[in-house]
Amino acid sequence: MPFGNSEAELTGRALRRHLKKQGVKTPDDIKRAIGDEYSDPRTGKKYRKAGGMNDREIIVADWNSVGSEAEKAESLGLEHSIVRAGVKNIMENHGLINNSKGITDFEPRRDDVFFLVGAGGSVDYKNKNMIAKMAEHGTTFATNRALIPFIGIEETLDYAFLMDSKCYLFVSEDWWDDLDRSKVDCVASFNTHPTALDFNDHYFFGQAAGQTKQWVETAGDYGINIEKFGGLDSGWCSLYSNLHLVHKINPKATIVLYGHDFSFVNNLKYFNQPFNLEAEKENLKHKNFRFVISRDHEGNLLVTQEQLSVQANAIAMALKNFTDAGGRVINASPEGMLYSDFVGIELIPMEEIVKGGVL
Repeated sequence: MPFGNSEAELTGRALRRHLKKQGVKTPDDIKRAIGDEYSDPRTGKKYRKAGGMNDREIIVADWNSVGSEAEKAESLGLEHSIVRAGVKNIMENHGLINNSKGITDFEPRRDDVFFLVGAGGSVDYKNKNMIAKMAEHGTTFATNRALIPFIGIEETLDYAFLMDSKCYLFVSEDWWDDLDRSKVDCVASFNTHPTALDFNDHYFFGQAAGQTKQWVETAGDYGINIEKFGGLDSGWCSLYSNLHLVHKINPKATIVLYGHDFSFVNNLKYFNQPFNLEAEKENLKHKNFRFVISRDHEGNLLVTQEQLSVQANAIAMALKNFTDAGGRVINASPEGMLYSDFVGIELIPMEEIVKGGVL
C-alpha cells in the first residue's frame, strides 16, 4: 500500500449501495488492492481502488476515462445532510448565485502549474515572502483556514476554494475580517455556507454526476438553472473536488500541494493551532476519528486519525489521474503522509520550489 498502514474512504451510502448492486462484495471478502480498477457496467465510468476501511470498498474515479456523456449518465446521489444544506444555502443565497459564473466559465490565470494550499502543520504561514512567491510560478488556490497565510498579500492568491456547509465556524474567527476578500475570487459549491461567500467574483459548481433533484427544483423556484454552472466530483475533503477542477482544465498540469499533511505534523492540528489530546477526546466516540499511527516517507511515526488516513489514500488515487495523463505531482510538505511511489508523487520542500528551477 502506498501509505503503509493507512487506508482510505471516499464515498457515501449511495455509492456503496450502487457497488453492492453491481456485485462488488462486502464486507469480509473485499479485495483490498491499491490501484486495481473497477468499471461501472452501466456507464463505462472507471474507478480505481484506494483500499478499504470499516468493511467498505474504497474507490476513486478515473477522470482520464470519463467523458461528459458518462458523467451525465451517472447519478449516485449525495448524503441527505449535504442535500439539505444545499437546498437551504440556495434559498438563502439565490441572489448571489444568479449573478455569478459557473466552473463552465472558469479560466485561470495560468493553466500549467497549480498550487493547492491546505492548513496542515507543515505550512510556514508567517513566511509571507515564500507564500507570495508561489504566484510567480502558477495559479494559487487555498481552502478554509489556508486563507490565513495570504492575509496582507491577498493579491498573490487567485482563488479561495470553499465547499463546506460549516464555513460559518471560521467566519466568526478574528482572522476572517483581516482578509481582504475583495482581491480574491472564490470557487464554491452550492453546499457552501452563504456567510463565507463574500469575495470578488464567485464560480459555483454542483455535482459532476448530475445535479441533485432537490437542488434543481429549489433553484428553479428562483429562476436559476443550476445545470449551466457545471459540476465536480466530491469526496471527504475539498481537495478532491479542487483536483477535479484542475483536471478538467489540464490533466497534464503540474500540481504542487502544500499543507495537505493528513496528520498532526509538528504536533499541530492546523498550522496555527496546537494538537490537544484533551480537546480531541470527544472525537474518540466516533469511529472515523480514532487516532492511528502511520509513518512519513522516512519511516518516522506520525499521529493521525482514521478519517485523515482515509482521505490520504483517496487523494493519492485522485492524483494518479494526473501522473497517468503525463502530468506532474509535487508534495511541498514532505513531513506529512502524502507520498507514494506508485502514484509518482515527488517530495520537494516549498522553499526550494519558489527559488525557481524546479517547475
